[in-house]
Amino acid sequence: MSTHALPSAVKPSYPSTMNVCPVAYFAQHQPLHRALQMDAQGVTYQALDQEVTALSESLYHQISQPGSPLVVAIISQDATEIVPLLFACLRLGYVLCPIAPQLPAKEILQRCLYSGIRYVIDDQATLTSQQLQQAALSKITQQRNAIKPAPAIAPPQPSTKIVPARACTAVFTSGSSGQAKAVIHSFSNHYFSAAGSQQILPFHNKHAWLLSLPLYHIAGIALVMRAMLAGGTLVISKQNFIAALQNHYVTHASLVPTQVYRLLQSRKLAGKASDSHLQHVLVGGAALPQSLLQELATQPFESYISYGLTEMSSQVATVSVASLLASDAKSYQLLPFRQVKVSQQELLLKGETLCLGYLSADGLQTCTDEAGWFHSKDLGTMHGDALTLKGRKDNMFICGGENVQPEDIEQCLVNYPGVMQAVVVAVVDPEFGQVPCALIQWQHHKQWQSLKLHCQEHLAPWQKPKYFLVLPKQAGLKPQRAQLQKYAEQQLAAPLL
Repeated sequence: MSTHALPSAVKPSYPSTMNVCPVAYFAQHQPLHRALQMDAQGVTYQALDQEVTALSESLYHQISQPGSPLVVAIISQDATEIVPLLFACLRLGYVLCPIAPQLPAKEILQRCLYSGIRYVIDDQATLTSQQLQQAALSKITQQRNAIKPAPAIAPPQPSTKIVPARACTAVFTSGSSGQAKAVIHSFSNHYFSAAGSQQILPFHNKHAWLLSLPLYHIAGIALVMRAMLAGGTLVISKQNFIAALQNHYVTHASLVPTQVYRLLQSRKLAGKASDSHLQHVLVGGAALPQSLLQELATQPFESYISYGLTEMSSQVATVSVASLLASDAKSYQLLPFRQVKVSQQELLLKGETLCLGYLSADGLQTCTDEAGWFHSKDLGTMHGDALTLKGRKDNMFICGGENVQPEDIEQCLVNYPGVMQAVVVAVVDPEFGQVPCALIQWQHHKQWQSLKLHCQEHLAPWQKPKYFLVLPKQAGLKPQRAQLQKYAEQQLAAPLL
């Protein structure tokens, strides 16, 4: 069992440092450069810095009972609100926790209670006064007019200097296998995550990254940090991402497979010149069909496939689509500032990007073993800096005495023309114990019989799905396997009409 890491000689290549808020740094060094580009207006680094300063002062005066760490939740999907708030909290030493407003109020309350969150910004009134009281939540606002009159002795003003090792964000895991956990990251985690990504996917101040992922996912937060640390532009659009690519100067985009499919379809219809500025596309979140990989390789922009997780501040390993198609190994390149060790086929992770732990009502809880390794539950192998994924340890099940890895079946399914996404879960079977059930999202027309024949040809007997269902719509970037397993069991238990 050996540890794999890139040479320590690799250094971050950002002009800003970890000790100063990047917005403040670039407000001083390139004040008129565009930090944010919205549909109707642009915001310079100087203007964004002024907004962040005002928000810092407002929050400072509203929160009267500091804690450690002090977490401010915001129930919103409006990035124009969340991005300035992120850097305001960074300067104050507060932890910002974006929460998806699409979640049921009961789930939001449960997450706040479980994680010990006490302050919430909820301008859309997602939670009632009674619910706020039930969860002991204090509602605050991010409006500038929330600043209270100055006391006789003025408190110290928020500084643009920061403590890199201090907690700064809380992001709930997808909860794909059960209860979502609030993962706590430091600014140092985000800094090294972005710096490692920079080694394979370059981004500088002449570039613009489209914010195409929600900020209540680590992928969204990581995207913001990559853009701001490089002094580049973050494009925030209320248009769908295809329209945003066509109507704005965008050089970089982070997408999930469904978005990739839509991007390629739009390029066929509108012509490749419609998003001619696009240079790099980073893809993650689920298995990508071989047909899409091959089509991506023909595009004028460079495409990358990424493996990452919330606990490691997003990316762990990345590979270009061209390299992936050219190699039989199908491996990813380990990024700098990450370490991997394989133990009994499981990937153990650590490094500068490893989170601080999980937040609970009792405080910060560790997420590592005694030696400091995070047990990812991802299965794979390492050869040098080449990482090959085999699936999830906790997804595996036994069918008739044979080990079944759902990800192997899912890759076979998405390789069939017409399948956009596939998730395989285990359902109880009286003869074999458990059998695969495939949930399918079709691009257009359903072709169940042809798909079953495809499985007969390419899968082992114990891998062939016994049942096929339509994949229901779900919130989030990754499939919620626990929920989908319950859904499948309910559908199969229902009487046939």
